Amino acid sequence: MLLNSQWITEEIKDGLSELLSYEGNVEEDFYSTFQVFQEEFGIIKSYNLKPGGDKIPVTNQNRKEYVQLCIDFLLNKSMYKQFAAFYYGFHSVCASNALMLLHPEEVEILVCGSPELDMHTLQRSTQYDGYAKTDLTI
Repeated sequence: MLLNSQWITEEIKDGLSELLSYEGNVEEDFYSTFQVFQEEFGIIKSYNLKPGGDKIPVTNQNRKEYVQLCIDFLLNKSMYKQFAAFYYGFHSVCASNALMLLHPEEVEILVCGSPELDMHTLQRSTQYDGYAKTDLTI
């Protein structure tokens, strides 16, 4: 299965659902193994969903395990490095037990800022370095 992104798209969800409900011979008709392919910077890389996955055919008997491993790969393993970097960076800045006292919505405001922008105040306080207020870029 070729995964185009790290998120479960409708196409991937529909494909996995179809595999689970397929009434024919999964091994002969789909000819898949416990392996996924993901495009990364224009290069297609293969990943085994379990040891020796490239040699294990997906069958009617093991297709549920295949779907569970695909979902785990998409939601956890494929983005582990990125999440770990965010996690350690975030906790190096916000390494405090006080963070545990905040509600998720409050943490979101701390990380993302306020979802409501006061454009008038923003325009008044903006300093243009190498640009003018009337430049097309601005």
